[in-house]
Amino acid sequence: MDTRQLNDVLKQAIQETNTLEQKDLVRFGKKWYAPVKIRNDIFRKYFGMDAGYTSTYEIVQPYTYKVLKQGKEVTSYFPGSVICKTEIFYKNKFLATGIAEEIRGSSHVNMTSALENCQTSSLGRALSMIGISGNEFASADEMVGVERKEKSNDIANQDAPPSDAGSKVKHNSYNDTNITKENLRQLISDAKHLGDLNKILMNHDTLLQQHKDLNDLFAKEKKRMEEGTPKTKEEDEDWYG
Repeated sequence: MDTRQLNDVLKQAIQETNTLEQKDLVRFGKKWYAPVKIRNDIFRKYFGMDAGYTSTYEIVQPYTYKVLKQGKEVTSYFPGSVICKTEIFYKNKFLATGIAEEIRGSSHVNMTSALENCQTSSLGRALSMIGISGNEFASADEMVGVERKEKSNDIANQDAPPSDAGSKVKHNSYNDTNITKENLRQLISDAKHLGDLNKILMNHDTLLQQHKDLNDLFAKEKKRMEEGTPKTKEEDEDWYG
């Protein structure tokens, strides 16, 4: 089809997306958002296999860095991330680009599937760029990502422990200066993702370095989370009784 026909077909796809029934949408706050899957189905309906996507990735490796906390220099840890750029084409004609980023370990999904999750978000951005957005520029998938990132504990200077911190030991705390060795061992055991380990490293680096067994445990948990390997029951019993 020529450019005029392409524009007409695109208008039809946009119109269908903007008039989706509420059952096909997801609500966040006072607004309703269309999932990427629904918008992708509409795009394929109108453009078929003449359209295509190309995704390229950038992997940001984990790294440590120094920050000042209450006048003291501490080591902080970034668990790494995935950045994805998705481009949409129609018969080799470039249409749009979408870019997204996901922090590794920031959720259960991103423990094992950060790359796939990131591609979905970048595709959603690209579809929004050509108008297939469902009245809101962000998709439902992206809003889930925003909510996830807001709740994530991967930010280096965020001190608030997750809601389930301290569930096994009454005074478990990420920034308790009087924490005992056994409490710290339990805290490492309770860590849900790399953000939790990051805060443990920030606040209890000295105690970790003083006890090789704790340092080894910390390293083991960090490696397990980076690789996305679930903790087995046998490992729990071996380390924590």
